[in-house]
Amino acid sequence: MEFLKKLSQLDELQITELGHGRIYGSALARCAAGCPLFNSSCCFLRKVITSVNGEVQYHFIGSDIECRRLMRSLADRGVIYRVEELSFLRNRSSLTGKQELVVKVAFDLGYFDYPKKISVREMAEIFGVSPATINEEIRKGVKKILKEYFEVVKEAAVI
Repeated sequence: MEFLKKLSQLDELQITELGHGRIYGSALARCAAGCPLFNSSCCFLRKVITSVNGEVQYHFIGSDIECRRLMRSLADRGVIYRVEELSFLRNRSSLTGKQELVVKVAFDLGYFDYPKKISVREMAEIFGVSPATINEEIRKGVKKILKEYFEVVKEAAVI
């Protein structure tokens, strides 16, 4: 616990000792230049889940190339990990890669939920762009998805 308290990369550290040499807690971590996440330009950390046995699950969103680059970087640093699930976004529609990623992240993080779990401003911070840019990408992406959906529905009604 003392070691964690001294780390300058951790903000909002909240930890408690569970006994038997185990601790439980949370913190916001800032990546430094040596961190494999820092060098991954299109791979976003979506969420982190810890279990009582000390296992940590990291959920990332990114392109196939960026996720593989991150995994290679972790392995090069001696980090032992296992991939539990790997999903791919398919470019079936007319969405650009950026639109697809923004809409997928918005969907996964609860932008379309009621009430919203994430705002346009928070999404903009994740992507490092302005809220207007995120709003435009979401609107254009959703418009293309709806257009494709209604074309499929129209075709199905004709058959």
